Amino acid sequence: HTDDEGEILGVARLFEKFGDLDMARQIYQELQTASVRPVITSQAVKGLAVITKKKKLHNEASELWEQLVHLNQNDHKAIRELSIHLEHREKNFVKALQYVKKALESFQLTDAQVLDFSKRMNRLQKKIYSLDNS
Repeated sequence: HTDDEGEILGVARLFEKFGDLDMARQIYQELQTASVRPVITSQAVKGLAVITKKKKLHNEASELWEQLVHLNQNDHKAIRELSIHLEHREKNFVKALQYVKKALESFQLTDAQVLDFSKRMNRLQKKIYSLDNS
């Protein structure tokens, strides 16, 4: 029942909050595949991505962040996390820069978020420039 999905999501968040990441992850995974409400699916994927990153499963977390970007084009946290992964783990500076520019062009961001994305963009542009000129 769709009304129950929000409550189930709340239970997963409680398990996460109190440190039972395995149980939270299991519930998030079930919601990811079974939820009929896109907002619940997005929140489940976000919860899964956060837990997966905490467990240092960076490639799997990156796939979840990418899935979340496709589910919710306006999720700046997902885009930020994906750009971090692309920059620091995959060294794919061009793709990371594309995500950063997308965030700066298309979101209502706070001043702090604009500053964060702008610093990230400048750093990525410098890295790309130094690769092109080495």
